Amino acid sequence: MLGLAFKPGTDDMRQAASIRIVNELRERGIEDIVGFDPKAIETAEIEFGDKIKYADSIEEALKDSECAFLITEWDDFKTLNPDDFKKHIKVPNLVDGRRLFDYEDFNRALPFRAIGRTDLK
Repeated sequence: MLGLAFKPGTDDMRQAASIRIVNELRERGIEDIVGFDPKAIETAEIEFGDKIKYADSIEEALKDSECAFLITEWDDFKTLNPDDFKKHIKVPNLVDGRRLFDYEDFNRALPFRAIGRTDLK
């Protein structure tokens, strides 16, 4: 999971989408969840405890994962490209929860879903 905070620039976890996503994944039996946030790791640790693992970098969060969720639109994530995901993710799948990435570029390069967007072709 990339981004744990409610919004970029804060460590605010109140009503963060990451909370709902972590709870849903755990309900479905997925327990190996790794999260990275440039600012909210300490606050996330209070919220999640040991429900997830915490990464110190984007690369560490993506390493050997089977899917990446972009949750918070931090500037740190805006420069990522499809090759960054393909390089680090074991099974490159990306769910863009903020529609941060260019749909056409990412959809051509890897299994990609953008929340609120369907493939209209």
